[in-house]
Amino acid sequence: MDDIQVPEPWWLNLAAGMAAALVGLISFGVFHTIWILDVPAVFVEGLLFVVPAGLTLGWAIRLARLAGVLGGTLRAGVSVGFLLWLSLVPYEVVGVLWGPWPDVGSVREGLSLLWLAFLGFPVGALLGWFLTTSRYGAAAWGLAALAIHFMLGGTIAFFGGRNTMLGLFAWLLPTHLAAGVVLVGVHRLRPQRYPGSREAASADHDPGVST
Repeated sequence: MDDIQVPEPWWLNLAAGMAAALVGLISFGVFHTIWILDVPAVFVEGLLFVVPAGLTLGWAIRLARLAGVLGGTLRAGVSVGFLLWLSLVPYEVVGVLWGPWPDVGSVREGLSLLWLAFLGFPVGALLGWFLTTSRYGAAAWGLAALAIHFMLGGTIAFFGGRNTMLGLFAWLLPTHLAAGVVLVGVHRLRPQRYPGSREAASADHDPGVST
């Protein structure tokens, strides 16, 4: 069986996921500081969520790249970012219809609302199925959307009332677009030759190329 020629090394996909997650953390932290509450710990605590969000995003983007989709173009990045932003819509609808939620004053109150974050999973899964036409791809993108929602504090439906909630929803659109561009663009930094690359495979079969 021929070796699978991967588009870039796996660690570069993980780096792209981490970079995209950091974009989200910084943007959310800035919004939280300006319009909700100036708490520097938001950035520190958010780092705990960057790791799972970055890992799942990296896994998702790798499966999409192996499926032969999502090049490093600006259009691809904006499209992915927009579709991930749409995964916020389900609990935005819940927040508008049932909210505004009261401010969360304890961890217990916050945990009681975390179930809303799972509403984004099916949207992410549909995106993954559309990109990869595989169950693994659907699971990867669904988990990535779920991790992003948990990084936002579980849900954005209760932050400071309806106006703040909708303001954050709008704020997160350019955030997701920027993160999407980073997510699909980092692979352009890939080395020319690495185990499994097309260049390495060509060199292995070309007697005129020394390794």
